[in-house]
Amino acid sequence: MVSSKPNEKKVSLKTDDEELKNLINLHRTVIKVVGTGGAGNNTISRLEEAGVKGVETIAMNTDAQDLLYTKSDNKLIIGKNITRGLGAGSDPQVGEESARENEKEIKEFLEGSDVVFITCGLGGGTGTGSAPVIGEIAKNLGALTIAVVTTPFSDEGVLKEKNAVSGLERLRKNSDTVIVIQNDRLLELVPDLPLNAAFKVADEILVNAVKGITELVTKKGLVNLDFSDIKITMKDGDTAMIGIGESESENKAQEAVERAINNPLLDVDITGAQSALINIEGDDSLTIKEARNVMVSIAEKLDPNAKIVWGASINEDLKNKIRILIIATGLRSENRTFKKTFNGMQSDAGPTLQADQEKKLDIISGFRLNDNGSQKAKAGAVAGESKLPKNVFNQIFEDEIQGDVNILKEAVKTLVDGGFDTKVCRNIKNAAAGMKNAAQVYSNKNVVDFATFIGDLFDLMSTNKIKFNPEFLPMLSKVPQIFEGMIAGYTIAVDDAEQVMKQLSVLMDDKKPLTPVEPAKKKKKKPEIKQADKT
Repeated sequence: MVSSKPNEKKVSLKTDDEELKNLINLHRTVIKVVGTGGAGNNTISRLEEAGVKGVETIAMNTDAQDLLYTKSDNKLIIGKNITRGLGAGSDPQVGEESARENEKEIKEFLEGSDVVFITCGLGGGTGTGSAPVIGEIAKNLGALTIAVVTTPFSDEGVLKEKNAVSGLERLRKNSDTVIVIQNDRLLELVPDLPLNAAFKVADEILVNAVKGITELVTKKGLVNLDFSDIKITMKDGDTAMIGIGESESENKAQEAVERAINNPLLDVDITGAQSALINIEGDDSLTIKEARNVMVSIAEKLDPNAKIVWGASINEDLKNKIRILIIATGLRSENRTFKKTFNGMQSDAGPTLQADQEKKLDIISGFRLNDNGSQKAKAGAVAGESKLPKNVFNQIFEDEIQGDVNILKEAVKTLVDGGFDTKVCRNIKNAAAGMKNAAQVYSNKNVVDFATFIGDLFDLMSTNKIKFNPEFLPMLSKVPQIFEGMIAGYTIAVDDAEQVMKQLSVLMDDKKPLTPVEPAKKKKKKPEIKQADKT
């Protein structure tokens, strides 16, 4: 009997390289980075400049102009029907509704992702409102969702702090892991760097996170890590830190660990962390002893029952150096982020003037306002004259409001030189409205109050409810300088503003309107005067 076995097709026990490559590509870890809002878009642009490979980026915003100048693989304007591309106006509710409007498009972009990074600046409207929605979509799609966010400078006001606290709380519920970077720490770490360069320092944390995780799952190592290792470490990790340390000293393993875990921008304590992912890199002289020393140094700082996943690889560029990447999760936050003005804690924003310095001075134009509102020349600067120290926040506020100040200056000059007309009135009203809006965003109540008063005054004059009179001019001529003093942080400029409002109010009461004032407004005014007399 002849066997048919020789004619049977043999089953190959070999897998060729091409099949292995196809399998790797088929199951390649898909990493996407979403930057939302102004700060998030800036970070995406810097990530593109850093040239991180193996990730896809998308910038989202309600502000069309910001989005236009962002460098990103993909762009999405959100909430077009709500904001018309003009931004969220620092309102997180508008940011959230805008993301909901484009939920379908966001979902389509994120589908198939293994890891989704979300980056934004908390405290504003678009990022604060939309980031939790994006996180919710990513988690529902099964992606490991990691948020890397910045908190506002303490001096940016209570409104931004409250927005940031609320936004962070919602983001934690819709992310696996959140890494929080404090902008205040930039002032301590790099106080003299230009603003753009300083923010690049903070953005390095996101770049390191994205680059580190991407390389962990794509580069061959001595001890390899895969995506499942990362997911075990970071899934439901709550607060996290990422650090990179490098050293070539005699005790380089210990020194690299210390540098990795002591990042001054992260307000966390690694002690007691529940999970840690560690990657050790060195040149071909890297020894088992050095790798073990790294592991022991880190393990001593973690919770005794912490999950530790580690890998090691050779990097010929690291001549006699060790580089360590640590991602630790389940951390304790020091909760110093909002201490200066939130939760009733005392502010340490800066010194105020002493009683003997609180003089009615317009330090910009060199005149004093006496109690009767008249002007008196100032011989020279007052000894000890001071203002609040200028910081990054003050500079941003000044830059944003300067355009409206210039419009106001020109309009007031025209008013003084050529008299009152409709165009001058409109320009002053518009400039006051612009300054009021900017001051509200930065929680500068003094500027808000003064801008509101000036805007209302010219609104009444434009509708003939109050008659313009040349007696207004001595006070109005100093309004631009007083605004500049307030914006620059001079506390005495606030007193000048109060004096101007007081004197103009008296003059307004003395002037008869060109057309009758509505009776309801007259009735409103009398009780206020009587109440003031009683007090």
